[in-house]
Amino acid sequence: MGQFCKVNMKGFLGKDPEFRTSASGKKYCAFPVAVTKKYKEQEVTSWFYCKAWGNFATIVDRCHIVKGSAVFVTGTLEIYRWTDNDGNAQQTPQITIDSIEKLDREAAPAKATDNQPQRSEADDDLPF
Repeated sequence: MGQFCKVNMKGFLGKDPEFRTSASGKKYCAFPVAVTKKYKEQEVTSWFYCKAWGNFATIVDRCHIVKGSAVFVTGTLEIYRWTDNDGNAQQTPQITIDSIEKLDREAAPAKATDNQPQRSEADDDLPF
């Protein structure tokens, strides 16, 4: 079995998802998520760059997730390596999303995973 690093986080989108196509022609959406925790008596915010690939990017779009949306993200931690304009090697941690759930209270929660299509809460017969 291969090795991987699974991540679960709850936070807020820092900006609207951006939908793009990679150099190899694969579609994806990307957005930053801010996670704030209390450390002693102060709050510390960490930012995580998240990507959803292929058809899952379309599912994320259907969840109507926008800047400021509260989300719960599950994914795999990866290191993205790139070269900046000055020719320096850089690396940035990013989360490749496996599932995302919108947690905002003003709208019905939307949930998407790579394995199942999104369902609305109206499809549920549960009273809560």
